[in-house]
Amino acid sequence: MPDVSERLRDELLGIDPLRLRATRDHLLVQLEQSHKGLAVPQTDDARADLAAIAAACLTRPGALRDLIDQVRRFAPAHPALDRLARMADVLFPDEWLTGGERARLLAGLTGIDRAVLVAAFRDTVPLDANLPGDGSTADLTTRLESLVGVDDEAPPLLAFLARVAKRLDVVGAARLRQWTDEVAARLGLAPGLLDWRPAPDAAPVDPTTYLTVIVRPDALTDDRYLLSVWVQHGNRAEHPLLIDDHLRTVGEVATALRVALRGAARETDDPLTIEMVLPRALITEPVDQWTAGDAPGSREELGARHTVVLRSLDRLRRLPRERDAWRQRWARLNRAAERERTVQVSAPAGPRQWRADRAGDGTRGPLVLALDGPLPAARSLQNDAFTAALTAGVPVLVWSRHAGLGPTMLDTVLAVAGRFGPGRLPAEVRRIRMLAGVGDDLGRHLSLVWDDADRIPAEFRAPPLRAPQR
Repeated sequence: MPDVSERLRDELLGIDPLRLRATRDHLLVQLEQSHKGLAVPQTDDARADLAAIAAACLTRPGALRDLIDQVRRFAPAHPALDRLARMADVLFPDEWLTGGERARLLAGLTGIDRAVLVAAFRDTVPLDANLPGDGSTADLTTRLESLVGVDDEAPPLLAFLARVAKRLDVVGAARLRQWTDEVAARLGLAPGLLDWRPAPDAAPVDPTTYLTVIVRPDALTDDRYLLSVWVQHGNRAEHPLLIDDHLRTVGEVATALRVALRGAARETDDPLTIEMVLPRALITEPVDQWTAGDAPGSREELGARHTVVLRSLDRLRRLPRERDAWRQRWARLNRAAERERTVQVSAPAGPRQWRADRAGDGTRGPLVLALDGPLPAARSLQNDAFTAALTAGVPVLVWSRHAGLGPTMLDTVLAVAGRFGPGRLPAEVRRIRMLAGVGDDLGRHLSLVWDDADRIPAEFRAPPLRAPQR
């Protein structure tokens, strides 16, 4: 930008204090503190010095605005400052923070849970389906800084910080508010644009990041599937990471999931809760044993890195009026007192006594069905315990895929449910998987269906379309 650089140099030359070597030296020290590695040769020639400073500031984000702010301290009322500020607006329309402000902001956001930052970003810009860059804090703030605000509303970046502050302790929130107040004052924003009131205690935030993986069978082939992957922070709206428009084999589904996990890793630093929504044909698939990483030679299993639970696609496809017993049992499962007689043991074929014991409305009977043997593979729903559990609204099923480990699995499930309640099962299953050795270890053969009746994926929440009635 030779012409721009020369014009900046000429405007700076018109400011008398900058003709002094000592002033220019002090100016460079301040700039180098905000922009590490900024190298500008210094001479006694003011014209050459200012030309070098102008050229260097054009190559660093925020450096030109920092230069103008520093010059303002030596010549606060000089008319050239307004012309320089207008040039910065034209040259860098996406940047309105100085380098120092940006550095202090990133320092203030360091250590905050990534899930909190991502959730606040999504609430601020709900139409951005994908996170910018690699989802780092710097990428999030750069994207927000570039957005144009609406008259009489706070800039998106400041609105984002107010949302983050609501989820921090008093000290963290005060630090963000101080930074925001200083920037708002510099920009001449009206006070009161931001809502700093803490989030109400009555609405606790679910810290879990969910990855919901929906695998739909093709109607014309037996071994091809459509895949969609959604990420969701707590009870906020879910966002798609992948929506298929072509069919995949089971192996290709596993590969695509590893790619989606890279995107999910940008959303949070913590392990995910992965919900595998599967048809009956895949419910016996050992998905928890799929490889979690896509690096060459990676051997870490999905169920050891994350909490992996199964969900029934067949259950979610049922009409809403058939979900009442399911919701009733799920509400019972979540009550702390529901620890006794919540687990029922059944053979996979489904003994007659269990079917007679269940209540159609979900007000009594088991909350967890533990199978004493492996669930047989099947292309569709069968007349067995699995189908009976769906019909009765039993939200949790567990079994060992290894026939010889059935008694060990039953002892484990009964002990966890009896001591902690059935709500502890997903965490306990992950712990067992993490500690699993090779071969016939229980952690390598556990299947857990965990159908949360309060978490219905978006595509199953709307009632199905019906033909018009005459």
